[in-house]
Amino acid sequence: MSRPDRHPIAAYVFTIGGAISWSSKCQDIVCLSTTEAEYIALTHAAKEAIWLYHLLDEVFPEWFKLPITVYSDNQGAIALSKDDRFHTRTKHIDICFHFVRQYVEDGTLNITYLPTDRMLADALTKALPGPQLTKLTSAIASPHLPISPAKTMSTIAFIGLAVLTITAIICLHAYVLTKFMLLMSQIVKESQTSTSNNGWGSYNNNNNGGWGTAGN
Repeated sequence: MSRPDRHPIAAYVFTIGGAISWSSKCQDIVCLSTTEAEYIALTHAAKEAIWLYHLLDEVFPEWFKLPITVYSDNQGAIALSKDDRFHTRTKHIDICFHFVRQYVEDGTLNITYLPTDRMLADALTKALPGPQLTKLTSAIASPHLPISPAKTMSTIAFIGLAVLTITAIICLHAYVLTKFMLLMSQIVKESQTSTSNNGWGSYNNNNNGGWGTAGN
């Protein structure tokens, strides 16, 4: 909570082999409860999660499957993301913050509970004891790829094949270029030889003509 204006601080962290996207900033509104603040923060995290999914799906098709798992340490916010049975206590929340509920309903997002002591985003929202801060920051930086070994090996094989193909193309290009240069060099030499022979023949003819005329 930001003390001067009582605006809650919202944060999220997305990791794939380390942090790839994160945010920590004051929310624009004053929330009436912790659940409301967590629900709004969850909406911001959900928007980023969907954008990251589309980006990664373009680069690595078939690697990342729906639903996208987003972790929260607030059971009330998780309940709000799944249904609106708490309408009397949440009807004042701006409709734009119910964005997350739509994507939970259609199966795009899966909001899962994670204990507070394991919530990485806590390192970005509040002052923590040294050991807990060290634990969370180390977890943020620790390598963890949600990719199976089979996919990893297939990716390595694909990259290796691509490198071999590119190398073969470069070698073929160099070979063709070398042969072309040798052929052009041979053509130039033959052309120079032919020109030299034609000049010598004309010289002989002129000399012969000159001698013949003098004889007559």
